[in-house]
Amino acid sequence: MKRALALIIILLLASANTLSVYCHDFSPSEVFSLRIYSSKPMFSIPKPIVYNYTIYVAGGQGSDVVAVSTDGKVLWSQNVGGFIATPLLLVPDVPLSPTKKEAWVIALTEAPELRALDAFNGGLRLYGVALPSTSAGIQPAYAGDGRTVFLPLQSSIQAFDVRSRSELWFKNLTFRINFLKNLGDSLLVLGRNDLALLSLNGEIIWERKLNQKIEAFGASSSYLAILLENKTLVLMDAKKGIHLSKMDLSNQLGYSVPSGEFQIVGGAAVLVGSSGVIYQIDLKKMEIKRSIKTWIEPVKQPIIMENALFYFGKGLVREYHFPLGIMLSEVRIEGGIGSDPYIFKDPKNRGYGIALFDYSGVLHLIRFPELTIKILDLKEESGGYLIEGYVCSTASSGSRESLRIYTLDKDANQVGEKAIGSIGPGECSARFSTLLPGKGAIGLILGDFKFPPNAVIGMSNEEWTSIKPGVTVTTTTRPAVIPSLSFESPESVIVGEKFTVRVRGINGWNFTKLTLKLTGSGIDEVTKEISSSYGEEFEAELESFARSVSEDTRILLIGDGSVLRDEMLYMRIEKGKIIESVESPSSLNLNESLDLNVTLVNRYRDGEQFIVRAELGNSSDEKMTMPLAAGESQTLRFSIKPKVNGSLQLLISVLLSNGTKIEESSKPVVVVRPPPVTQTAQNFTTTSATSAIPQIRMEYLMAAALLLLSLAVALLLMRPRPPKKRVEVIAPIPREVPEVVETPKVEEVPEAEEYPEEIPLGWESIEEKIEAPEIPEVLPEEVAPETPEVPPEEAPKAVPIELMESIEREIRELNMKIEEIKSRLADIEELLGFELSPYRLVDAESSLVTAELRLKEGNYEEAERLVNSVKQSLKVLTEEIKEAEKIFRENWGAVENRIDIMLRVWGKAPATMLTMVPPSFRIAALERFMRMHKEKKLELRGDELVLISE
Repeated sequence: MKRALALIIILLLASANTLSVYCHDFSPSEVFSLRIYSSKPMFSIPKPIVYNYTIYVAGGQGSDVVAVSTDGKVLWSQNVGGFIATPLLLVPDVPLSPTKKEAWVIALTEAPELRALDAFNGGLRLYGVALPSTSAGIQPAYAGDGRTVFLPLQSSIQAFDVRSRSELWFKNLTFRINFLKNLGDSLLVLGRNDLALLSLNGEIIWERKLNQKIEAFGASSSYLAILLENKTLVLMDAKKGIHLSKMDLSNQLGYSVPSGEFQIVGGAAVLVGSSGVIYQIDLKKMEIKRSIKTWIEPVKQPIIMENALFYFGKGLVREYHFPLGIMLSEVRIEGGIGSDPYIFKDPKNRGYGIALFDYSGVLHLIRFPELTIKILDLKEESGGYLIEGYVCSTASSGSRESLRIYTLDKDANQVGEKAIGSIGPGECSARFSTLLPGKGAIGLILGDFKFPPNAVIGMSNEEWTSIKPGVTVTTTTRPAVIPSLSFESPESVIVGEKFTVRVRGINGWNFTKLTLKLTGSGIDEVTKEISSSYGEEFEAELESFARSVSEDTRILLIGDGSVLRDEMLYMRIEKGKIIESVESPSSLNLNESLDLNVTLVNRYRDGEQFIVRAELGNSSDEKMTMPLAAGESQTLRFSIKPKVNGSLQLLISVLLSNGTKIEESSKPVVVVRPPPVTQTAQNFTTTSATSAIPQIRMEYLMAAALLLLSLAVALLLMRPRPPKKRVEVIAPIPREVPEVVETPKVEEVPEAEEYPEEIPLGWESIEEKIEAPEIPEVLPEEVAPETPEVPPEEAPKAVPIELMESIEREIRELNMKIEEIKSRLADIEELLGFELSPYRLVDAESSLVTAELRLKEGNYEEAERLVNSVKQSLKVLTEEIKEAEKIFRENWGAVENRIDIMLRVWGKAPATMLTMVPPSFRIAALERFMRMHKEKKLELRGDELVLISE
C-alpha cells in the first residue's frame, strides 16, 4: 500500500509543469541595457516609442531607425538617409485596404524630408517626401485616423496624409514652435511665450501671447495650465483661451522646473520643481491638494499610469502609489536619464515597462510589477527571519483575485507557499506574516500568475541578483498565456497576381507543432508548418496566387489535426483589366488595311477562353484566344479595311465564349481620302472606246457651269446694297459684325465641294478649275471689311502692371534684407560656433528665385504667395538673431557668471538650469563657455557641462 501511494506521488510530481526561475530574477529590475548609438551622442537623444512589444529608436550615427524587442533582441535596422531631427512617431493602422493595415514608423530628417518605414520589417514605405521647411525638433502628432499626421516645422504646421502622400493643409504661425499636443478635437501649439489652439482643419480657434516664458504646461479637455518662468501657474479655459486664475509657486517649486508637459489627473495638476517635492494642485480651487517629498532633484516631470506615479530623479526611477502617496520601489540607472522616457502597460508580465536612454546612448528597459510587497517589520530569530508586511496594487481595473506568497532560500529554491487573502485593483491590503529560514527572497502569486521575487531578505538586492543563475523550481503554477492570432492581408487582389498574408501570434495552446493553412475557392491552397513553444511568439508569411473571383479566403490554425482557429480574411479576389494593350496606327488612307495587335491578359478566371472583336466604321474582324491560365497573356493580330473616311473609333470588345461582353476599349483612328492629283487627263486617252463618253459629258458639264455662273452674276447684280445703310450698321455698332460675317455662309462653296462625290468617274480636277473664279468675287466684298474686330478675346487679359511692379519691388527689398541678414549671421555665428537656421536662409533665397520665374511666366498669385512666405520666414529668422545677440552679446556676462557659479558649487552646469537662456541656445552657451575657458578641464556630457578638475 505504501509503495502504491509513493508511486502515485511520483507520477503526480512528474506530470506537474516546470517553471524556470533564475536566481537573479527580481522585480522591479532592469530587463536589459543595449548600446544603440555607435558613439556618445553630442545632441539631445530622441525619445523611444513602443508598439506591440517592440521598441523603436533612432540610433547608429543618428540616421538609423532600430527596432528592438522587449527582451533585448535587435529585430531590424534601417538607414533613412539623413540625420533624424525629431522623436519618432508610430502610426499603428495605416489602411492599405479595408482588411489590411500596417503600422508605420515616421521619421523627419534634417534634409528636411519625411520617411516612413514598415514597423514589421523596416521596409521603406515613404521616401523623399520634401517638407516646406526644417522641423521644430519635437515629436509630430497623430490624428488617430490611420492617415493624418501633424508635422511641427520651425514656425508652421503641416497636416500630411501618409497614405496618399499629399498635404492636407499648411498653417503659418507667428512664433517658433516648442511644443505640440493633440487634444483629440484640436491642436495645442506653444512657443517661447506664445500659444495657440488650432482646429484639426488648420483654422486658428484662439491665439495668445504671454509676458513671460513658458517653462512647462499641462492640458486636459477642460483646462490648460501654464507654468511661467517666474513660477506662476496660469489657468486657462482650453476651449476658449480665456484666463481663469493664477497661483504663485515660486516658494514651493524651487529655482528651476523640468521643462515639458506635466499631467492633469482628476482636475489636479501634478508637477515637480528642483525642490524635489511632487505637488498635486487642485485647478478648480487653485490650491495645493497634497505633496510628496522625494528628497531627490528631478530631471523630468513625473508620469502617472493607472495608480502608479513614476518619478525621474538623477540616476534613478522611483515608483509611488499615487492615490496614497506611498513609495513602492526604485531602480537606479547607471549613466543617468538622457532622454524623455516612454511608459507602456505590459499585460503579458502584469506590470509596466519604461524605455529610456542614458547620456551615453545606451537603451534601458525597466520593468515594474503591478503588485509590490511592503515590509513593515523584519526580525532575525533563531529559526530565521520573521517578516511582516502588506501588498499594494497599482492596477486600475480587474476583479478581486486570491493572493499567495512564496519564499525562496538564498539558492532560489522554493521553501514555502501560503495564501494571504485577496486583493483588488488599486488597494493596499492583504497583511501577512511569514517565516523564512535563512537568507532569501519572497514573491507573490496572484490567481494563476506568478510574479518574480519582489523583496530580498537578509542581503542586498545587488547580492541577490549577482548569484549565478540556473536553479529550476518545480511548481504546479504556470504563468497564464492568452493565445492570440493576427494577420495582415491586402484588401483586394486581382486575378493572376501573387499575394502575401503575414501571420503573427502567441502560442497559448498545448501544441508545439502548429500548421497554418490558407484556403479559398479563388486561390491556391498553401500550408506552412511552424514550431513554437508554449507562450512563445511566432510569425510566418504565406504566399499564394489568385485564380478566380471570390470572397471566401480563410486562414486556419491547426494543432495535432484539430482546428484551433478559423478566421475569415476580408480580402476580395477581383477581376482586372483584360485588354493589356492595343497597337495600331493613328491614321491611314481609305481602302488601305489597318493592321493592329491586341494583347490580352487573363485577369478574369483561370482557364477562360475569350472572343475578341475589332470594329472600325462598318468593317469588323473577330478572333478567339486559346484557353488562358490566370495571369497568362496572348497577342492577337487583326487586319481591317475601312470603307468610309473621316475620324473613326477603333472599338475592341472582349466577350466570353457564351457571347457575354465583359470589356471594351476604344481608340481614335483617322481615315483620309487619297490626294485627287493621282488621277490625270492621260487616263482618259488610253483607249478610243472610253474617251468619247467623257467628251460628251464634259460638254454638258461646261454648259451647266456657264449657266450657273451667269445666274450667280445676275443674282449679285440684282440684290439691293444701299451703301449708306451698310455704313450705318457696321461703323457705330461693331456688335453686329457677326451678322455681316454670317452672309458668306450662303455661298455655294459647300455644295460645290460635295458635288464631285456624286460623279463616279472622278472629275475633281475639272471642278476645281470652275470653282476658282467664283471665290475671289465673294470674299473681297463681304468678309474683308470686318476682320479687324477679332482681337476682343485678348482684351480681358490685361497685364497687371501695378501688381507686377509691386512684386518686383518686394523681391528686390527681400534680396537686400537677405544680404543684411547674412552679414549679421556671419557675426553672430562666430559667437555661437554653429550655423543659425541654415536651411531657412537657403529656402528663402531659392523661394525668391522661384518667385521671379513665376513672375516672368505671368503666374502672379504663385509669385505673391512665395514672396509672403519668404517675408514670414525672414521675420522668424530676424527674431532668432535678435534673441541670440541678446544672449551671447548683451547678457553674456550674466550667463557666464551663472555657469561659473554652478561649476564651482555643483561641479557641473546643467543646461536646464540656464533659465535665462532659451532652450534652443542653452547647449550653445555651454559650448561657448567651454571654448572661452580652455584653462579649465571641462567636458560636455549630454546637456551638462562637467568640471573634471581645476
